[in-house]
Amino acid sequence: MKIKIYKNKGLIINLVMTYFFAFACFIFIKIFNVAIFYNGNIPAFKDDALLSFKEDNTVSYYDKYSSPEFYSIKLNMSNEKYKNIYMHNEEIAKKNITNHLHEDFKYKKVNTNALKQYLAQKNSILVEEPYFSTIMDTAKNFNLNPLLLFAITGQEQGFVPKNNPHCTTIANNPFNIFNSWQNYNTDIEDASQIVSRTVVNLSLNRPEDEDPFRWLNQKYSEDESWFKGVKSIYSSLEKSVPYIE
Repeated sequence: MKIKIYKNKGLIINLVMTYFFAFACFIFIKIFNVAIFYNGNIPAFKDDALLSFKEDNTVSYYDKYSSPEFYSIKLNMSNEKYKNIYMHNEEIAKKNITNHLHEDFKYKKVNTNALKQYLAQKNSILVEEPYFSTIMDTAKNFNLNPLLLFAITGQEQGFVPKNNPHCTTIANNPFNIFNSWQNYNTDIEDASQIVSRTVVNLSLNRPEDEDPFRWLNQKYSEDESWFKGVKSIYSSLEKSVPYIE
């Protein structure tokens, strides 16, 4: 009985050693193949249109994706993504703040060439920079129709004609905020922001059946007919300057 048991144990040990040796050989072959793989048999990185990588068959997939260029592109893409999200959220917030505005007062994209031509016919200095772009940009930032802001300059200062000897000074405050350009002479950016904020704030609590121009007149100007001039100029601008969908 003892001899039989010893023989069975020897057989089992031989089988275990055989399987162990076979397993060790299998692992060795795998490691050897991986070493060969990383020594130059990696498939060449294919051009990726999304990342705008240039096709380069001499650079491995691993090297290309671990390169500074790859991470730079990924970082730029990430920054652009979150910038777009921020701008989208800011646009929503802007519209929520100005929901009370009459539709005529809300921002609309206009044909800038037609608007410049209209101002040029008035010999207006506001067609020039930095006046034109500043008023346009400020209107968009406050969700206001740019034609409304230009209409106010038309009523207050006749669009600031270039033949006025004080035109460059008047153009700093063509809206006559804080009574007049003489009392408050700032720059066009500051003046545009103040008048835009004023229009948005004064438009609050307007009854639905109230003319938005007349409602604005109550606190913007002591002249009770002020709104008639602004509304007339605004209508003239709308006829000459088409909106862009």
